[in-house]
Amino acid sequence: MQMFSSSNRTSKTEKRVLDIGTITAGTLGIVIAFLLTPQLYGGTVGWMAGYADEAYVEGLGGMIRVIWAPIVALFCFTFCTLSITTGTRAAILWVFGAVNSRR
Repeated sequence: MQMFSSSNRTSKTEKRVLDIGTITAGTLGIVIAFLLTPQLYGGTVGWMAGYADEAYVEGLGGMIRVIWAPIVALFCFTFCTLSITTGTRAAILWVFGAVNSRR
């Protein structure tokens, strides 16, 4: 019975640490998206607007310029958050595995 209680305590600790890692990844995702969105938007909006004008309807590029910024921001946030979450969770679980193997 005591062994089960100890195992349960460890899994609660792991869950708390993983939750903190998720919150950290979300925060860093917002910061990185804030810093990268203008760079990516500036580098791609001309191409996207030109493509929309050429391939679809003349004048569609103006609307693309408006909606392209939130699309780029969402992409940056999602990509950064997923990458950071995966990396931090892998590192956290590796540390827990290393600590538990020494016991």
